Amino acid sequence: MKNNISPKRILFHYMLGIPTGGSDHSLYNHLKQLDKKQFYPVVFFSAESFHYEKLQKLGIEVHIKKVPKVKKKQSKEILHTEGISKTVIKTGLIEFLKVNFGREIKALVKTLPEVFFLYKEIKKNKIDILHTNFNLSASRGAVIAGIIARIPVIVHNRGLSNLLRIDVLLSRFVKEIICISDFVKKEYTEKGISEKKCRVIFNGVDTEKFIPSNNEQRDKLIIASVGRLEKWKGQSVLIKAASMLLEKYKNIEFWLIGNGSEKNNLVQIVELNGIKQYVKFLGEVNNVNEYLTKVDIFVHTSIEPEPFGRVIIESMACRLPVVATKIGGPLEIIDNNVNGILIEPNNVLELVLTLEILIKDFELRKKLGQNALTKVLSHFSIQSTTLKIQNSYLNNE
Repeated sequence: MKNNISPKRILFHYMLGIPTGGSDHSLYNHLKQLDKKQFYPVVFFSAESFHYEKLQKLGIEVHIKKVPKVKKKQSKEILHTEGISKTVIKTGLIEFLKVNFGREIKALVKTLPEVFFLYKEIKKNKIDILHTNFNLSASRGAVIAGIIARIPVIVHNRGLSNLLRIDVLLSRFVKEIICISDFVKKEYTEKGISEKKCRVIFNGVDTEKFIPSNNEQRDKLIIASVGRLEKWKGQSVLIKAASMLLEKYKNIEFWLIGNGSEKNNLVQIVELNGIKQYVKFLGEVNNVNEYLTKVDIFVHTSIEPEPFGRVIIESMACRLPVVATKIGGPLEIIDNNVNGILIEPNNVLELVLTLEILIKDFELRKKLGQNALTKVLSHFSIQSTTLKIQNSYLNNE
């Protein structure tokens, strides 16, 4: 007998400006692996991204959707209807709400156009499951729309967020919150989210794309960092360490892959230290896997907690020795001195000493890199991650 059951239609909501960074790549990897016989994905972006055309080439239905914004004047009109005005005069209730729940009221009013818009889209597209690709507060409108439409809502919490009380309340009505690390889960539960709602599913890496490098001993060593150039990412720590190392070692080149608001400041630090010829700003690249095959040591220098650290597992898949700061997600990825090295955040001297050990010891680099690859294959494959998420879809009907 033929199985005539139609695949479940899942709306993947990622309408947060121009999609970029780890969450964008992780969504693409998941959709690429998704079992299309069981699930039919429909993706909503608010702007075109690098992965927009790539998803279309995979035959995935992708839409650019513009949600109307609430203007300040409209917000006031909603909050000050004739009935509310009378209540204010008689009881002072609205003043009480403004003082105690002002942020919640404003947040709800701002989401109303998105709620109405997405509710209609959910019905029009006959969506069975809603999967938001970011944290609860950033996906508030989508979550409310899904709840009203009475379909299972899965929130994929890929980062840290400032939750309002309304978000904690909404969490009671979602089917599941996927957290990309225990660190992220702990942050949510400490803010009042039920532990029963949260499930940890680590990001996965495409091991067919990120393949092991040859680990050859080369005359020139390349030390690389990949990620948005933002202050909290700590690339300035790497540049300061580079300046100190280059006083002794001239056979090193440093690559910074990525763009961001901190780029001009970082370029200035490089120029002030007179190391411009040794530090390359490569910008945002689409083929980071090809760059990583030419790298000898990977460094991740976040000075604030990293929710997970997808670029770390990508580097590990390329059999690279990784040095990362011991805060947030990296603590759950790296076993210190086994498949990578963990250091204190914002500690230039410790980074210098650690890199110097790796620069001198080719065999140690080789050992750490091989152990890193083994860890990725056993814990962080995209196939394993996708299967776990698919189980969430099936268990939350």
